[in-house]
Amino acid sequence: MTVTARTKTVLGVAAAAAVLAAPRVAAHRWSANPDLTDGAPLVLPEGEDRTVTTGDGARLAVRICGDPTSPTVVLIHGWTAEKRIWGPVARRLVKDGRRVVVYDQRAHGSSTAGIDGLTVAAIGDDVDSVLRTLDLRDVVLAGHSMGGMAVQSFASRHKDVLAERVASMVLVSTASSSVSLGPAFTRVAGAVVGSPRVDAAMRRPTLGPLLVRGSVGRKASMTHLLATRESFLATAPDTRRDFLEQMAIMDLRPELAGIHTPTVVVSGTRDTLLAHKLSKRLAASIPGATLVAIPGAGHQLPFEAPDRLAQILYDAGQAGSAGPVSRTEGSLP
Repeated sequence: MTVTARTKTVLGVAAAAAVLAAPRVAAHRWSANPDLTDGAPLVLPEGEDRTVTTGDGARLAVRICGDPTSPTVVLIHGWTAEKRIWGPVARRLVKDGRRVVVYDQRAHGSSTAGIDGLTVAAIGDDVDSVLRTLDLRDVVLAGHSMGGMAVQSFASRHKDVLAERVASMVLVSTASSSVSLGPAFTRVAGAVVGSPRVDAAMRRPTLGPLLVRGSVGRKASMTHLLATRESFLATAPDTRRDFLEQMAIMDLRPELAGIHTPTVVVSGTRDTLLAHKLSKRLAASIPGATLVAIPGAGHQLPFEAPDRLAQILYDAGQAGSAGPVSRTEGSLP
């Protein structure tokens, strides 16, 4: 073997070793990063568990936390998540004297799917069912990711209930139109997230957190990555695929200009799943909406910025938006 060939071999082995070691190095760094959820990203406050049955037969698992005489905040989770993802925010709100209502969206967590299927229209109707069945009024209605799409769908489809029961809306890390890069991308992405094989990869101790790394921003916490992986794995492959395909064809924009409920749109500037520019467009489409940008944060704001979200939700219940405002919060630690 020549010197040149030997050198190339050594360099190749070293490069391979570095690639294999990279996930372990990253995992060590993620474990050392701050965790603003106090190590409990999926822990809800104690409360009353209820079931809301929708018009098409879906059974939605609901938890009601806090003083029943206090102002109410309804929190709706996103795609491949569950109501527990709001745990860090819900704990803060209850501590600050708010009543919190969370529920598993259809076919997520402990909720079932109704006969209308897994569509953006159906999850909008589910919001209506929850508000009317529980007789909730003057609420702050908030949705994260696909939960924000559920809120927009509800606001478009049930304008009378919106006016009667909702004081303000908070749309977190979400969008109003297709989140797809095209039909080919949707087919491939749907096949991947809908395959049981992805579950096997997700369950691998090192690979799993790496696969969900893009869900958080500048400083990933291992606790957040593990919680994100847990909720993804708890969602059936067919549910993951069907909702992804629905989000690829949705367009909620035509109705946004007719929404006059005070609205706050919140987004992390390093959101790689639903880019911050989508939140800018969303805020610009709703009359008088406020846009709040959180530098350095990614998609999982209930984990990454629970204090700020809780404050935004608390403030939204105190007073409506005073007009079109765009502001940037301080950087994350």
